[in-house]
Amino acid sequence: MADDILWGKDKIAYHILWVVHYVRLTQLGVCNGFKSRIEHHLAQDASQRCEPPWDFYIKIKESWYFTMLNDLDLISHNFPKDIKIYPIADVHLGAMEHAEEEWSAFLKKVKAEDSYLILAGDLLNNGIRSCKFVNPFDEQIRPRDAKRRMVKYLEPIRDRILCVVSGNHERRTYKDDDQDLTYDICSKLDIEELYRENIAYMRIGVGERNDSRRKTKKAINVYTFAVTHGSGGGIYTGAAVNRDERFGNVIDGLDCLVTGHVHKGFVTKPSKIIIDTRNNVVKMGHYTVVSAVSWLNYGGYAARGMLLPAHVCDPQVIHLSDTYDNKKITTWW
Repeated sequence: MADDILWGKDKIAYHILWVVHYVRLTQLGVCNGFKSRIEHHLAQDASQRCEPPWDFYIKIKESWYFTMLNDLDLISHNFPKDIKIYPIADVHLGAMEHAEEEWSAFLKKVKAEDSYLILAGDLLNNGIRSCKFVNPFDEQIRPRDAKRRMVKYLEPIRDRILCVVSGNHERRTYKDDDQDLTYDICSKLDIEELYRENIAYMRIGVGERNDSRRKTKKAINVYTFAVTHGSGGGIYTGAAVNRDERFGNVIDGLDCLVTGHVHKGFVTKPSKIIIDTRNNVVKMGHYTVVSAVSWLNYGGYAARGMLLPAHVCDPQVIHLSDTYDNKKITTWW
């Protein structure tokens, strides 16, 4: 029986799985009817608990798959020590120019080390007929096969992914037939709660210290991120920098903005003026802007459009410090 295979024979394992279901349903804001059944199960004596029925499990899974979270729902992570993050965008898997060898080697590197990924769109090239900029006959593989291959690439490091957003290439299909390819990938990886369609806002707590008042642990430093694929032309690097910084200025409390789209890797550290009425001072607030590199070798559309070659396949590193009283974002190549 499928349910015997899924749930096993251990009653403790049953209970743990029920708790996991309840936590995820609470995070996703799923129907209270499902949650009340789980609450009833958790309230029972351990000896009386039984395995959840298979049909109920299917309903829970369906509710996950069809509940896409709003862009304004904050993603939250906590880590016991400092972390290293790679911003990834514009992989364009399926394009003739996609650097598959470098992409595969990079993912093996991530798996071997203690680092994390932000996925900022255009994971797939998705060359379909309705797009005037792409010839579908130039694709290495069909979009549906590219989607499967991307899942296979990311599956070994699914627990290293912090958030995912769509890019303009995935939105081609979304616009034509309401199919969200990036959400499909996240669903297959079972990380739907980390996906946002347009922009992801993220809180990352780093380090641990004792909170004597609450008798719990709390983060030493807390960092805020905004992640979006980006928009506009990429001919002039300065225009892309100005556009990203202008957008970053409207997000109060932002520590780092991550974008892609223009296929030009850069890092800037803009400032803005803050009037601090609590301390009666005017001070400067700083944040970091990171535009991710692409994973496309030069040629094809870029060459036809006389676009300039750019540094590729070597993503920046974003380091979040866990040093007390020294909240700091450091970036390097």
